[in-house]
Amino acid sequence: MQIGFDAKRAFNNATGLGNYSRRVVENLLHYFPEDDYYLFTPKLDKDIEKFWQPVLRNKQVHTLTPHNIFYEAFHTLWRSYGSTKLAQTKKLDVYHGLSNELPIGIENTNIKTIVTIHDLIFLRHPNFFSSTDRGIYKRKFERACQTAKHVVATSNQTKKDIIEFFNISSDKIEVVYQNCSNIYYNKNTVEEIEQAKKVYHLPEKYILFVSKTDKRKNHLNFLEAYKQQCQHWTSKGDMIPLVLCGGAGDNHREVLKYIHEHKLPVVHLDYVQHEDLPLLYDGCAFSVYPSLFEGFGIPLVEAMARGKASLSSRGSCFEEIAGNTALYANPKQSNDIAEKLYILCNDAQRLKELESNTGKQLAYFDNELNTKKLYQLYQR
Repeated sequence: MQIGFDAKRAFNNATGLGNYSRRVVENLLHYFPEDDYYLFTPKLDKDIEKFWQPVLRNKQVHTLTPHNIFYEAFHTLWRSYGSTKLAQTKKLDVYHGLSNELPIGIENTNIKTIVTIHDLIFLRHPNFFSSTDRGIYKRKFERACQTAKHVVATSNQTKKDIIEFFNISSDKIEVVYQNCSNIYYNKNTVEEIEQAKKVYHLPEKYILFVSKTDKRKNHLNFLEAYKQQCQHWTSKGDMIPLVLCGGAGDNHREVLKYIHEHKLPVVHLDYVQHEDLPLLYDGCAFSVYPSLFEGFGIPLVEAMARGKASLSSRGSCFEEIAGNTALYANPKQSNDIAEKLYILCNDAQRLKELESNTGKQLAYFDNELNTKKLYQLYQR
């Protein structure tokens, strides 16, 4: 087959949708190496391009970019319009929009289309988005769902939202889970873990929170719960410090201010080398991901891959993803979060039980299983 992809995110986003896009291509190339894969991108980030060279050097992978002055100047127009004509010249069998949209006019060609919808947070929680962004996203996402032959949802929560907000038939939507990077499945030695702790100046024991400091990620409610837990520790030696790992988001100042005002034992790492993150999970007591809403929850899968339990939120997709490897609290109620946090900090047996379930739950995110599921959609 000749398969094309909207690969803008793959070439320009270091995290999130970029990671998803790169893993889809990498997994297809691994399990179905006989096909040709065409990556359409309006521009290239040189650092990501260099990082992705092992894939891009493959003779079955072809990178396509604008080749005239107009589209080189107006990247977004090429992604929306110019790529359609180019896709036709390559005689594609399938075009997959990896990040919520499809090029305009592709529905008038013989190319079959699939789009992945990651979440509809802008409709579930409009307060986190400007009215302009909400309008653009709704128009693009809804059109893509209506145009595509099949819609891929990254969770049952997202599938439910697509049906509810866009009135798309359930039969048209397939849930195909994603996985974390393969580096989370490598074995690390005790020496390597201890060395990572030294490099990042981490305590011997800690709680790990991997997330950008966005309002939606719910840092302030969690910190209020963590403050309550700190009051239970009778001595400094009993404390389990919190390690925040992630870039600055729209709530960054408020988060740092809260930590400073309440003198909380928090270590903030705004940047960690990608290959070091598994080591940070290895060294933690457990992971927390108390977000208000997500279409998926990749830190939950990362924690499972390292055999770690999590504390997460009730509702949204979190229970679907983490299953019985996590405890869940109402993300808007710090007392409820504090109660679950207390259990994980003090009940060693319960923590061990949650950790023992990680292997079974992780099977739902198996690369081969979900790549073949996606490929079957292409074949249809």
